[in-house]
Amino acid sequence: LIFIIFPILLLLLYPMRCCQKCLGCWRVKWHALPIFIDGFQGYYKDGTNGTRDCRYFAGVYLLVRLILVILFAVTNSVTFIGMAPFVLIGVAMLLAIVQPYKAEFSTYNAVDSVFILTLVMWNVIALVIFISMKSLKVPVIAVIVSGLLAVLPLLYLVVIFGHWICSCTGAGQRLVRSIKSQIGRVCRQAHGTRLEESLPDRIFNRHLCHDDGDCPMSTNSEKFNNQAYSRVKNEESTML
Repeated sequence: LIFIIFPILLLLLYPMRCCQKCLGCWRVKWHALPIFIDGFQGYYKDGTNGTRDCRYFAGVYLLVRLILVILFAVTNSVTFIGMAPFVLIGVAMLLAIVQPYKAEFSTYNAVDSVFILTLVMWNVIALVIFISMKSLKVPVIAVIVSGLLAVLPLLYLVVIFGHWICSCTGAGQRLVRSIKSQIGRVCRQAHGTRLEESLPDRIFNRHLCHDDGDCPMSTNSEKFNNQAYSRVKNEESTML
């Protein structure tokens, strides 16, 4: 009740004014509580700038986890694996409809959706494996895909940790920018659109060309600089 139910109810109900008034009636100093709550709800929409208040969503994941644990406790393994995907699909649909994260953290909507759908696929494949075990013919491809889906969240954490390590050094930051530039170029080519690179990207790409010693073509900024330099030289010679 203290370590499971109370935190879930607190995260779900704290954005409501009635809950804050009830906490204010207790003779307890709640100075550290807003800091603790903001650590969970700071990434969600808070009702400003014309958005809806979605801070309660911080408790939704804990509530779903509790529901899955209770469902696992009252059913057998095969029944749980068959029913869990429906609960997870409901959470994914709620996430897609509400879009609870702030605009600057909107990427987390897609990340959470991918994680939830990964769990759905993993449960479906596990159900196939359980059913096929009765006939003693377990499909190898199902075991391989199940292992890959289990490793996918760990790979995401490795990428996030590697990005954080690279951001601490100048060489790592240049590497991250280069990778992002290449990914963006591939995405633009895949969509069949050619977008003009921004000035920082052109300066960075020109710096890479000088470092590598091979630059396939000059940018518009280089042509403009060359024209400006030649114009200044011509004016100087005329004045002399």
